[in-house]
Amino acid sequence: LFRSPLQYADELYFQIPHEAARLRIDLSEIPNYYKNVSLKTYHKQTELKIAFTNGLLLSNELLFGKNDPQLHYQIDDVEDSEFLFSYEMKDI
Repeated sequence: LFRSPLQYADELYFQIPHEAARLRIDLSEIPNYYKNVSLKTYHKQTELKIAFTNGLLLSNELLFGKNDPQLHYQIDDVEDSEFLFSYEMKDI
């Protein structure tokens, strides 16, 4: 479990165990709107696709109309265990 205070925009580095198969990112506990959301491997800078979200994915924007915005990534075939997650809030 990794926690970081939510900023207007940020890039976060974190490491997870090699054996992890899935990654869930909870952006906040309230509805929100984000743009430029990206999860990349740290070493190769490979961007991972979102496997599931409880929000609306619109091009490079994510709209969450309900509480507990979540992003799920499938990472069982990813060799790296270090990641960079970046996002920017968008005004509603």
